[in-house]
Amino acid sequence: MKNTELTHLRGIARDFSLATHDERNNLITSIAESLLINKTEILKANSSDLEKMDKNDPLYDRVALSEKRIEDMSTACHELTIIEDPLSDKYIQKFDTESPIELISKPVPFGVVACIYEARPNVTVDLAILCIKSGNVCVLKWGSQASETNAYLRSLIQDVFEKQWFSRDCLFGYSENREDLTHLLTATECVDVIIPRWGKSLIDFVRKNSLVPTIETGAGVVHIYIDHEIRSENFQKVCDIIINTKVSRPSVCNALDTILLHKDTPVELIHNILESLKNAGVEIKMLSEEKEALDISFATDISVEDFYTEWLSLACVIKVVSSLKEAIIHIDKYSSHHSECILTDNNESAEKFQNQVDSAVVYHNTSTRFSDGGCFGFGAEVGISTQKIHARGPMGCRALTTYKYYSHSDYSIRK
Repeated sequence: MKNTELTHLRGIARDFSLATHDERNNLITSIAESLLINKTEILKANSSDLEKMDKNDPLYDRVALSEKRIEDMSTACHELTIIEDPLSDKYIQKFDTESPIELISKPVPFGVVACIYEARPNVTVDLAILCIKSGNVCVLKWGSQASETNAYLRSLIQDVFEKQWFSRDCLFGYSENREDLTHLLTATECVDVIIPRWGKSLIDFVRKNSLVPTIETGAGVVHIYIDHEIRSENFQKVCDIIINTKVSRPSVCNALDTILLHKDTPVELIHNILESLKNAGVEIKMLSEEKEALDISFATDISVEDFYTEWLSLACVIKVVSSLKEAIIHIDKYSSHHSECILTDNNESAEKFQNQVDSAVVYHNTSTRFSDGGCFGFGAEVGISTQKIHARGPMGCRALTTYKYYSHSDYSIRK
């Protein structure tokens, strides 16, 4: 696929930017209905994808759909329609100037948003409806694992556009071929922004090679620091958070990867955590010297380099630290700056942790699984940005807008 096949999208984006909020919401509502009407065909396409995969592949759970997951996708559509229009007058800013001009800024869509993402079919729907809500044209480049599911979902959504008199290419499917990625990354005259949400290697590749502006999302090496100042009546709550963050859906980016354990953590609490993880089928990984010091013979040996790993499975690293400061330094070195948490009953320590840890979302006594656009009230998410410029953390529809200045005067000139 060459860049010439994308050149018409800027014109489509100009037209679509004029769609009213009601028109955009009607598109999203129709998509919600289409998902439920075509549930059987979606599952059939999904079964074809799953048959080609190893069930032990961490991506298997991401690809897999069920009736419940399709219903959740439809619900996400309805929830997004309730969200305020990101292009509304509410976000217009007026400026007082010494010049004889009226100056305001208005939110506007990016235009053409290209998304490169992994296997999850729900991401196809999320990206489509968020771009619709924010008035953008969307280019989708998905991974091959969910090819049939995503192609069918794209077709359903394109049908909705066509039935409501918009171009089918408001949702444009880009080639799955890896060699065509370079063309997309250099399509500066056709694409306004690229959002990669996959593993670290892809994000690094896009950042280094893209001529189109990018917003980095995706990889999450998530830490929970367990402080030594936790009251005994909260031990079970600590275990509940650990299990929720690690076990509820281990293949997603906000799942737990590393537990940082203060050296003076109560022995009873350590025992409870280890038992909870073992009973949940979690493989515990540790440095050999720390494993011996804590007498945790069943843990798997790792190297220091493994601290950089996003496990995406029922595997979890435990690392012993001597202080809150050491925990913060460890996170600063090995984190992907996605989501981190401190579990403590010392509010002063919690405040220090949250102020000094440089990640998009920093929790106190809360599961990191809340790092999600739906949980944040955004209706859905483009991804979770791990950078600092323009957008950070879960990205809702407002993160897909920029602004421009409008000026009016009575034929004024600058003196």
